[in-house]
Amino acid sequence: MREMGFSTRTRAVIDGIEVDVYVTRQVGASRFRIWVECKNWANEVGVKEVRDFVGGIFSAREKPHLALFVASYLSEERGG
Repeated sequence: MREMGFSTRTRAVIDGIEVDVYVTRQVGASRFRIWVECKNWANEVGVKEVRDFVGGIFSAREKPHLALFVASYLSEERGG
């Protein structure tokens, strides 16, 4: 990403929300933002973790243009 002009920070805190990888690039007068949440767990990742990430996006003052949730395993649990 850095070779393409992006800045990256790991374990960044954005508007009080911890993001595993925060990627930005200035494009003209705008700042393009990407949030990446990484769950490299041995066990399945449940609905709660996904909801927490999405909730963080909605509560952020400056929302990302792209958000990625990366997990080794997702549970088949259904959210209601």
